[in-house]
Amino acid sequence: MKAQTNPEYSRGKAVDPEIKWRLFRARRDGGKSLPAVNAPAGLAAAIIKQITEHPETYAQEAWHSDCRTKHCVAGWAVTLAGDDARSAEALLGTACAAKLALGLSLDAVCPFGPADDPLPWLRKLAVEGRPREEELGIDA
Repeated sequence: MKAQTNPEYSRGKAVDPEIKWRLFRARRDGGKSLPAVNAPAGLAAAIIKQITEHPETYAQEAWHSDCRTKHCVAGWAVTLAGDDARSAEALLGTACAAKLALGLSLDAVCPFGPADDPLPWLRKLAVEGRPREEELGIDA
């Protein structure tokens, strides 16, 4: 399975300068240049359900498989969130689009890496809702 990479986890590949610029601009303007992502309520729970009921569709080491039937947690967030999230993914990459779809800040520290186990974090997000900024590793 060939992984589609993201600037946050480029795995040694060159980072797309356009995405880098968009992220820099978004951070500089306080998020005003970010695309709006209207994700469905309960997205974290929907991702957990997808992964636990259909584990064959989950592969944390790749954003999306070539056939688009396997995704990591961030990939499932974008896929299940719909068109807004897919548009954001094209502009900002998978990890950033997933953060927006889950209602998180771009600066949130999320377990989206290929070696991460994001399910405990995702379960907490599903139960408690949006975590506090300090739980996300964000300096206030």
